Amino acid sequence: MKTRTRQLMPASLIILMAGCAIFGKQEPEAKLAVYEQIDPAALPMTHFRQVDVPKTGLTIPVDPFPILTEKDLNSAVIQGTAGGGVAILLQFDIHGLMVLQESTTRARGDHLVVFLNDRPVAALLNERAIGNGQILLEGDFGEEEAKQAVKAFNVLAKRQKSM
Repeated sequence: MKTRTRQLMPASLIILMAGCAIFGKQEPEAKLAVYEQIDPAALPMTHFRQVDVPKTGLTIPVDPFPILTEKDLNSAVIQGTAGGGVAILLQFDIHGLMVLQESTTRARGDHLVVFLNDRPVAALLNERAIGNGQILLEGDFGEEEAKQAVKAFNVLAKRQKSM
């Protein structure tokens, strides 16, 4: 009897773990990507993409690879705006801080284009170096989308800190 129990124990454990993985609580998801504006004259058409940013009327050529993603975040917080809208304050980790500082120091007058869930939501004009690792994101998103994104970003940041 004990031998039979020992044989069934690993199989039972595998079935239990699979059930937890399938039916367990799903974490919220959100994607963030920050792209740098580039000079399209310096590159062939295959090495950049044109992005139409809503609410601004701007079409900005950007590098196809983001300089920052949601994996570079330490935290995100909902902020109210003067016009009664909503904004997201993004606080980047040390890697994000260094990338943001280098990019905003080097590329004054250019834009950073921010994507939320694979769509462009904001074009931030680079007027000064950002040395504190923070971006206030006021863009083309509603309050509910902002709340979901902030929740997902903070879950991901907490998970990455514990690794």
